[in-house]
Amino acid sequence: MHMAVSEYASDRSGPWFAALPDVPAGPGVAARLGPPESLTVITHPSGRPMLVGQWAADTVTVAEAGHVKVVVLGRVSITTTELARRTERLRDVTDLSAVTSGMAGSYHLIASVHGRLRVQGTASGVRRVFYAHDAGTTVAADRSDVLARLTGAGINERYLPLWLLASIPEPLADLCPWRRVEAVPPGRYLLVDVHGQTRTPRWWSPPDPDLDLLEGVPAVTAALANAVAARTRTGGTISTDLSGGLSSTSIYFLASRGPAQLVALTHKGPDNGGEDVVWARRAAAALPPAEHLVLTRDVAHMFAGLVEASSHLDEPSHGVREYRFWSGFARHLMARGSRLHLIGAGGDQVCRGLPAYLHDVLRERPGTALNHLRGYLALTRWTLSGTAVALATRRGYAQWLARQPLTAPPLVIGRTEPELGWEITPHLPPWATPQAVYAVRDLVAELAGGAEPLAPSRGQHAALHRIRQDGRLTRHLSTVLERVGLPVEAPFFDDQVISACLAVRTDQRGTPFQCKPLLKQAMRGIVPEASLSRETKDSFTADGYAGLRQNREELARLLDQSLLADRGLVDLKGLRRTCFSAVYLGLSLPALGRTLGVESWLDSHVRLPRPGVADQPDPVDTRSPTPEGARP
Repeated sequence: MHMAVSEYASDRSGPWFAALPDVPAGPGVAARLGPPESLTVITHPSGRPMLVGQWAADTVTVAEAGHVKVVVLGRVSITTTELARRTERLRDVTDLSAVTSGMAGSYHLIASVHGRLRVQGTASGVRRVFYAHDAGTTVAADRSDVLARLTGAGINERYLPLWLLASIPEPLADLCPWRRVEAVPPGRYLLVDVHGQTRTPRWWSPPDPDLDLLEGVPAVTAALANAVAARTRTGGTISTDLSGGLSSTSIYFLASRGPAQLVALTHKGPDNGGEDVVWARRAAAALPPAEHLVLTRDVAHMFAGLVEASSHLDEPSHGVREYRFWSGFARHLMARGSRLHLIGAGGDQVCRGLPAYLHDVLRERPGTALNHLRGYLALTRWTLSGTAVALATRRGYAQWLARQPLTAPPLVIGRTEPELGWEITPHLPPWATPQAVYAVRDLVAELAGGAEPLAPSRGQHAALHRIRQDGRLTRHLSTVLERVGLPVEAPFFDDQVISACLAVRTDQRGTPFQCKPLLKQAMRGIVPEASLSRETKDSFTADGYAGLRQNREELARLLDQSLLADRGLVDLKGLRRTCFSAVYLGLSLPALGRTLGVESWLDSHVRLPRPGVADQPDPVDTRSPTPEGARP
């Protein structure tokens, strides 16, 4: 197999950037990143290239003072004047708290201070930072594939089975599918000193969840309101999801307070079932938008165009199964003039605690724990014996990770046995081969011994892990829709919102007795009481199954030339049987989505031709090195 490769590191039309240290090699590296006429360049105070790429004019704020330059890429609350004032006081690149204090929005922060370079993403992982070494220097980027193309790095096949897992364990979540490209873990930043040495210091840690709900509510209200205002402050027309659920409805009402004109989007199933439309219309009636679009999801768009969508991503994503209909929605919104679309993603993740918090509360407040436990037993299929065993297990994170079976039956997990571990059980699908199982076990064995949790308590770690997992999906969706022309942002995933929410006690964020009590309290007086009373959520699972049936021929062609099967990672017969079965069981749909996401990504990056001038050897490298990018 051969793939045509561009002479440049990026031939993308969507936004991206690469950050370069202030070194003599910088201009040469910058010249290989893309044709000069297509790039925007921001220089260091020395005049050498600091930031190279493509981005919208309304997403960059720059300030310079002497030997200091600060660039903020993203829609934020700070003005150029205020950033300049703060930059004048900056003396040390390792301390940018004076620059970022109170700054709302989602952004990359790039700073050059007396020859030292800092590149920082977000705590959620919605905005990532990667780095690689080229021409004797370190290059950072917000996309790993830009660096892979710059350095000629191939796909690291050893890591591919990780994306088949139901949940990638935290120590493995920052392994990059490209050889010689490393990821900076969320909550850390890349620091390149004047000698070219790199470090990844921590800039963010989750707060201790000590606040009672009512104590934490004012900070949550302010953080979320400021996050939305950072997107609406420049006016124009923006659009928001309005499913009628608590998260999207909160974003809608907060956005209505700003100067932007609103277009609301509600999507429904083809059978008109579900409650979303009823709740959305109720919310819109209380505060009418400029236009309320109610669009029907075309089930034929589920699981369609997987390879094309995957070609825009720098790693596999199970979200690609939905990107065809999201692209269609985006075009409808753009036709109404929307410059930006806000979604409620992240609301569940930051405003609800996962049941893993029961471990912590059982020690600290046993009465509360038992009360909540009775609620969960009444609402779920958990068995009393299985729950007792799960709560009695007191393993630390490293021990828990080392004991994961990986092949536990997915139809049992999550139905009769509670998910009370540090993370969602990272099981592989039934069609994963022994080779895939051994590959993941080897990686777990290498990293589990030194693995440390994201937070001391199990409930807080589980919440943050979920935030990062779903922040990753939001990043993927944003990448695809940026290609269509409509930026997508999720204010719940902003750093300040996450910090405010995670400061509240886990047993008061999560409870079996009420849906998102923290968000309900934070939105009182902003969202009508009628909308705050919703306790249900529509399911679109049937649409996914219908999409599998309608796209059978496309999926059959993809599996006929399965690269995962060629590499011995999936049992093609078992995968086909599940994919094309007349009856779908249990967790088949998400497992299929993950597997087809990996298959289509691998296919798109190995088979699809790209603009270029010469054929190069197959970029897939089959060697199995020590995972240099691994870190707990």
